[in-house]
Amino acid sequence: MWDKLKTRLLSAIVLIGILLAVVFFATDWVFSIVVCAITFMIMAELTKVMRLETKPGIVITNYTFAAIFMALGILNIELQHEFIYMLIVLFVMTLGAFTVLDNSRIKLSDVCASIFLVTYSVVFLMHLSFIRQLENGVAFLFMPVIGAYITDTGAYFTGLSIGKHKLIPSVSPNKTVEGAIGGIVASVIGFVIYGAVMSAMGFSVNYLLLVILAVICAIVAQFGDLTASVIKRNYSVKDFGHLIPGHGGMVDRVDSLMFTAPIVYYFITFLPVIQ
Repeated sequence: MWDKLKTRLLSAIVLIGILLAVVFFATDWVFSIVVCAITFMIMAELTKVMRLETKPGIVITNYTFAAIFMALGILNIELQHEFIYMLIVLFVMTLGAFTVLDNSRIKLSDVCASIFLVTYSVVFLMHLSFIRQLENGVAFLFMPVIGAYITDTGAYFTGLSIGKHKLIPSVSPNKTVEGAIGGIVASVIGFVIYGAVMSAMGFSVNYLLLVILAVICAIVAQFGDLTASVIKRNYSVKDFGHLIPGHGGMVDRVDSLMFTAPIVYYFITFLPVIQ
């Protein structure tokens, strides 16, 4: 078990180093390109897991519309939302057309899987770029990261040390109630430390809102992890890939972050957590 944990920790250290370099030194454009690259990796893993790679019409449609969605998300253009609504309609229409033209291979379940795949891969993760584009966005990016990975770490080690009561064994047999609570506590501690650092840098911090956000992030982060577990169980796979030693595929590593990113973006957009 120690060898597995050591591999997991070493991979995490390398990933954190890369993440910090991209956050602090990359321009907004470069950061968004990195997010897009990760999104395409996620799509590739899900396409394989959902067994869509043998259906070129579906694959080409998914990647084409995903690229356009990402471009609209990055570019601040007039009528952006109207374009997005139009693209959603065209996307679903195109998938529907393939169920007619290639009905012997493409089923309605493939269309539903594709809609989920593109929404889950693109829309969720692109909120990292939205946060980065905010004023003080570089500093704010640490919130979804803390909410995802401090929660994950706290839940992992708490469950490993004192976990006894299974959380949802039909979805993930190794997760415990104690681990889930430990993840929430770790998230709150992480956010309070983050708030103290931001306060020392001259920002005004609303600690009540920060703690509320920490709890929400911890809960949705664990649901993000469990959602990925449901997908794996549904398609009978252990991991989404083997890209990251000790962690599995890209989805295995960012499943929690995909849920915390939009939560943080909308929370700080409407509520003055840090000013």
